[in-house]
Amino acid sequence: MKNKNSNPSASPTAQIDKLQKVNINHDNTATFVCPKCRRSKVVDVSKYLGLERIVKAKMRCVCGYQYIALLDKRKFYRKPVKLKGTYSRLIGDIARDKNPLEIDGLSRTGLSGRFYGHLETGHRVLVEFALNNAQRTLIQKESKVIIVNGDKVGVEFLSSLNPSDEQDKALGFYLMNLK
Repeated sequence: MKNKNSNPSASPTAQIDKLQKVNINHDNTATFVCPKCRRSKVVDVSKYLGLERIVKAKMRCVCGYQYIALLDKRKFYRKPVKLKGTYSRLIGDIARDKNPLEIDGLSRTGLSGRFYGHLETGHRVLVEFALNNAQRTLIQKESKVIIVNGDKVGVEFLSSLNPSDEQDKALGFYLMNLK
C-alpha cells in the first residue's frame, strides 16, 4: 500500500479505477478487494490511524490492476439512507423552531444530511425522524453539530445506543439490516 504522497513507479499503461472506500477493522487492518479480479489483500494500516488527513492508498493487485482506495476511519458503519425529518435548535433544554431535515447517512453515533436553516459547529439540536422500517419507528435524539458545509451537516448523538430503550433498539436493528 502506498500513501497518497508517495511516488509509486507505476506502468504508464496501468488503469486507475475510481476511488473505493475501505473500512478499517477492529484489529487495525483493512481488506482491499481488487475491482477487476476480486482478489483480496489484508493490510495492517495502524500507521495511518493517527493522521488527521484523509488517507488515499494506491493499490496494485497481483493481476496488475491498480486502483485508489480511501481508508474510512469511522468507528461505526454509516448506512446510506433517504429519510425525512425535522430538527430543532436546543437552547438550554428548550427546543426552538422546527426545521426540515433530509438524512442521507445514519450510524450508531450520528447522522448526516441537509439541515435547512442556520447551524454552527457546537450547536445542540433535537433531531426527529421516522425509520422506513415496517413499524415506522419514531427516533428522537439530542445531538451536537460536529461539521457544517453549507446546508450539509453532520451531527453526533449525545447519548450512545441503549439496548433497553425501544427507540435505540429499533435503530440498532435497522442499522444491522444492510438493505
